[in-house]
Amino acid sequence: MAIPVSLLGLCGGDKQPSPGQPRQEISGNCNAQGSGNSVTCQNIAAPPNRSDLKVVNVAVQKPSKVDAELQDEGRRNPPEKAQIEASVIDVTVKNSGTAPVVILGVDFTFAFAEEMQNCPGGGDGVMVGAAYSVKVPTSPPPRPFKLTRDIRFSVASGGVERFTLSVGPDQQYDANEGGPWLYVMGLALRTDDAPKTVDLGTVAIAAQPRMLIPKPYAGFDPDCLRQNLEVMAAAARFPAIRPEELTSAIKAYAAYTMPRR
Repeated sequence: MAIPVSLLGLCGGDKQPSPGQPRQEISGNCNAQGSGNSVTCQNIAAPPNRSDLKVVNVAVQKPSKVDAELQDEGRRNPPEKAQIEASVIDVTVKNSGTAPVVILGVDFTFAFAEEMQNCPGGGDGVMVGAAYSVKVPTSPPPRPFKLTRDIRFSVASGGVERFTLSVGPDQQYDANEGGPWLYVMGLALRTDDAPKTVDLGTVAIAAQPRMLIPKPYAGFDPDCLRQNLEVMAAAARFPAIRPEELTSAIKAYAAYTMPRR
């Protein structure tokens, strides 16, 4: 008596024949259907490998050193090599897909770019040019505007990668004379396999955090102080990831009341 056999689903190997019938072999990934000695097999294509890049974390580190050149304003002397403190954006990503992905660059969309004033005054006329990842024009275009930093590295399937970015003006006075630039910018990654960018969120920084005066003082020039209060209040309106020193300064400036004349 023949025993009917029905197959449905993925299979690989042999289908047992009825007694007295020749053995039938079915191999590979297929959708096998039928009964007895009649079997049809339709090949099923394996799903394509795809990358899946996700953001794990975006933060602003404690100030880090970046290479810089110090140049007197009249350029009477050769530039001097130095290092300055910069706010550094720390990014961690993970590729949860089955294929590697190549990060091609980062797009920075600036919603805010304003320079605070050095209210204590003074100065020695020294200009600073630092090796920031992205250099913002000292006279920035109307906001919003976009700058791009090209980078290239691969994130393997299941891999986690971390990298840092610094942002600052192409030229500025040193801390004895200048004030910090405040930037609020949206960041997005460009990759080799996606028409759309990977959003990293919005970040706010003081480009040279050592220049940031943590709170206003009544002895400062009133016009200078008033201008800095306006700049800080405008930067605070943007929801953003901020370093601790900038968050603290925003609160201190917001709580300050200008003395009456």
